[in-house]
Amino acid sequence: MMKCCTDAEAAFAAVRTADVEAMSRDRLAAHHGDLKRLRSWLGAAEVRAARRAKVLEADGCCESVESMASRNGGRSGRGARDLSDRTEVCDDMPDVEAALSGGEIGTEHVDAIAKAVRGLDGGCESRVP
Repeated sequence: MMKCCTDAEAAFAAVRTADVEAMSRDRLAAHHGDLKRLRSWLGAAEVRAARRAKVLEADGCCESVESMASRNGGRSGRGARDLSDRTEVCDDMPDVEAALSGGEIGTEHVDAIAKAVRGLDGGCESRVP
């Protein structure tokens, strides 16, 4: 887990100080890679925050993930539901969360998994790796 944080910190530092207008094609490609790593890291951080909100909600100390994400996180209703579904996928498939945290996949990939799993009948879900 520490490596992803170091990668995210390095990506953030590079993006924060980037002079995009002066970049060569290769540097611009690397910049897009930094942006991708940051988006993935932020997606994983959002999943961890949603997971904590679910715990607090179960204890009666917090509103739903969807409500918190829309009120405090600026998410649309659909975006808040997607976050909740994304969190469930990451809870059920830790390797997916690790890939998201590491910048290997993006939230759109996790959302596609959530949509695919939602379309399975009850007996198939337990067989999804």
